[in-house]
Amino acid sequence: MNSKQVIGIDGCRAGWCLIGLENNDYFFELHAQLHSIFTQHPQAILFLIDMPMGLASKGELRVLEKLARQELSPGFGSSVFTPPCYEVLKAKSYEEAKMINLKITGKSLSIQSWNLVAKMRELDHFIRQHSSLHHRIFESHPEINFKNLNKGKALQHRKNAPNKQGIEERLRILSSYDTTLPDYFLKFRKVYPKTKVKDDDLLDAFSLCLTAYLGANHQLKIIQSPVRNQPQFFPNRLATYIPANHND
Repeated sequence: MNSKQVIGIDGCRAGWCLIGLENNDYFFELHAQLHSIFTQHPQAILFLIDMPMGLASKGELRVLEKLARQELSPGFGSSVFTPPCYEVLKAKSYEEAKMINLKITGKSLSIQSWNLVAKMRELDHFIRQHSSLHHRIFESHPEINFKNLNKGKALQHRKNAPNKQGIEERLRILSSYDTTLPDYFLKFRKVYPKTKVKDDDLLDAFSLCLTAYLGANHQLKIIQSPVRNQPQFFPNRLATYIPANHND
């Protein structure tokens, strides 16, 4: 394995869940604030984060969710939620956010999107303040990564399936690339309670980290809209990895 550090980041109840890989060794951290990740890991060559970046403002169009659902169809397209427009980041309440989003986009706002607004606001502020990091930070979607790591085959179970079938299926996929990874998952699972970080947060962060590693050592696939009417400040793009034996 390459010794250069790569990092996967997923939002969680405690803040941000981080899985990193360096010198063949995984490490796990929880951060209350996003900026501390980059302060503590300035040497990382690639960060993949499961959070919308580059929200569309009034008159702009973000089509990444449509592209992501196409990647996951059939079966898992519903795992992709529609993020709010940029103006919602200023909202102080869910009711205000719904009103703003309806006025600008013509659509209301799901409670799932609203529950992530604080993290989207934090991420938006960070990337606006650190343009020098834009070439190292990519939005990524764990379920797209799992499907691609599974040679393009749709998964059988959702992450929250009964009897941990979804968790075990994804661990099997990850272990086909690194047999030590499930042991790290079990080790890290014991560090913090599920009130701070859930199983699927940890699993998603592992998928982001492994995808970052494979992409850094081979080549990332960038899913990017051909539509010109995009947020100007940050490019709409999703990063994933396509293995050589994809669709075999």
